[in-house]
Amino acid sequence: MLGYATAPLIAARHLKDVPSLHLTASGLTLAALVHAPAAIAGRPDELPSGEVFAVLTGLGVICTAIAFVAFLELIKEVGPTRASVITYVNPAIAVAAGALFLDETLTPGVIAAFALILAGSVPATAATGPSRRARPVPWSTRQTSRAGGRVESLAGLPEERPGSTGQGDG
Repeated sequence: MLGYATAPLIAARHLKDVPSLHLTASGLTLAALVHAPAAIAGRPDELPSGEVFAVLTGLGVICTAIAFVAFLELIKEVGPTRASVITYVNPAIAVAAGALFLDETLTPGVIAAFALILAGSVPATAATGPSRRARPVPWSTRQTSRAGGRVESLAGLPEERPGSTGQGDG
């Protein structure tokens, strides 16, 4: 549980330059090696059907491997705190999918839990801190020539004079 909670922070701080697919492949390989002894010891007497293997393959590839790659990309895009909110919303989506596709019952308690999840997730993903407005930078022909013409003139600002520090009237 602790590893699952800290993984987004570790990925964002120490593994941000490692491609998501490489992280996912190595992580899932390690998990398979750790679980292999228990899987071998608890194997069934009879092999499951081809349909069961197909479902397990779909769960492994789509719901695990692709989801991990997407999650790591989300961490890179929005940061670990905001990305981890999906882990709170995911159960609510699963319950809604169960009700929609499997005719499972939505009880008042489940609906209340869904509302609480959303109520907690919205502020967790909101931008933090006061918004900062960009400070206008004085324009000069010297700056424009060094910037290859990429600097635009800002209306209403005094033009910098030769020898000026740009710090007021001097």
